[in-house]
Amino acid sequence: MNSTCLGINGFNKLGRAILTASFLDPTITVTAINDPFFNIDFMCYLLRHECPHIGNLTSEGGEYLVINDTHKILITNAHECSSMSWGQQHVDVVVECSRVYTTRDRCWAHLAVGAPTVVIAAQSVDAALVHIMVNEDMLDKKLPVICGGDLIGAVMAPFVDILLRYAGIDEIVYTAIHGSLPLDSGGGRSLAFSEWCQARYTAFASDSITSYRHEGAYTLNKLFPQLKGKISGNAYQVSTHQGCMVDIYAHSTKIPFLDKSELNEVLLKAIKQDKYKNFIDSSAPNEALLSADCVGHHEIIYEQESLSCMPTSSTYRMRLWMDLERCYAIDLIEMIKRISEAKNINNIN
Repeated sequence: MNSTCLGINGFNKLGRAILTASFLDPTITVTAINDPFFNIDFMCYLLRHECPHIGNLTSEGGEYLVINDTHKILITNAHECSSMSWGQQHVDVVVECSRVYTTRDRCWAHLAVGAPTVVIAAQSVDAALVHIMVNEDMLDKKLPVICGGDLIGAVMAPFVDILLRYAGIDEIVYTAIHGSLPLDSGGGRSLAFSEWCQARYTAFASDSITSYRHEGAYTLNKLFPQLKGKISGNAYQVSTHQGCMVDIYAHSTKIPFLDKSELNEVLLKAIKQDKYKNFIDSSAPNEALLSADCVGHHEIIYEQESLSCMPTSSTYRMRLWMDLERCYAIDLIEMIKRISEAKNINNIN
């Protein structure tokens, strides 16, 4: 199979996760990265510290990031899409990580300079939401712009699917706690008060607990319309380097309701199915987890020890652990692979 050429717009923490996730699939090759605020030397510095397993990193002519003397990636610092060079680099799919181009109209600028497909790595108000496990059939529509949804909601989706299908859950409330997001370098230049607040919050998140507006519940309600209005959640940033914990309260009106051991058995049996095994793992019984335990994992981890059931009630509590950006990036890479496979089949036909 021919390699799919990938472009990344925005080299923030998520953009770097997309790059490293692409190394796990030989059919995906990142050929171009654009970020108006990161030069090549700074990119090399970040990758050496965050991803030392990548290997040797060098700069060639101030234009190319070279990995292990063989993989060359064009680096550009364009502020506007019109100055980007996706077409010249034969990019097949652009992953939009900047959180600036999050609507179809704005992403059309990527298409205008040669990108056949754009995947928005965030929730969008008008682009079709696609999750590789929940509604993969949306890829058959060959839409030029799609979105992967909010990070927390998209990564939780496989487990929510299990709760819905096998445990009769019909209402979910969650709290997500994760490491601080990187400083938004664009906040100070914005005219929007909300952007100023976010810039201030992220600047102090390294030594504070901060709540912030996220769209995880919106993503889950879109993916599971039968639970529309019955999924809600909050998210907090805390002073930890990596890792994310999601504390879930789930309620079922199913009668008779499952007790703790019955629900745990149902969850473990579902997790082992082929449909879920690449998305979800489980901890050992009686093992309490730390945020460091999930760093580097491709799957979310269901902590068996956390499961509890309210007496004489069908309300359950459980915890998930995840390396948020890595899990999300792995899922997007798999979705991009499916997009490429569909196009190759169409070309053959």
